Amino acid sequence: MRERGGKLKRYLDFFIGIPLLWLAVVFRLLFRRKNTTVKPAYATGGWAQPQNAAILCLAAVGDTVLLSGLIKALAGKQLELDLYVSSANKGLDKLLPPVNAIYSFSLIEIPQMIEQIRQRKYQYFIDSSPWARLPAIVSALSDAIITIGF
Repeated sequence: MRERGGKLKRYLDFFIGIPLLWLAVVFRLLFRRKNTTVKPAYATGGWAQPQNAAILCLAAVGDTVLLSGLIKALAGKQLELDLYVSSANKGLDKLLPPVNAIYSFSLIEIPQMIEQIRQRKYQYFIDSSPWARLPAIVSALSDAIITIGF
């Protein structure tokens, strides 16, 4: 099964993705992690130093390689950085700056990806995927303290 494109995937993204995204946002608001040590910038007067972070990139190889600048900048901040990519990009470890771990999932393994992301309890979760809804659902359900999306 192809990772990208196709009328059926666009149809499912639109008619199922929008209601799922609304439910994910409600879930995030109702079950937000309590007693967090990292506070947003507006609460502390500046950005707090995170202990761990993750980057989600479900796009093609070129889009993932373009993230190398961001990965290099974050890797220099002495934090545990994980990268979540689509299964088409699982061989990218030789092209990217070193990270703690690279996890690859196919698009039908999104529930397993969300479960793993929630278990890791990231402080920062960065969504760099070009699609609107599926990565937004993953971000909303990530249980990260701060989510950043493009």
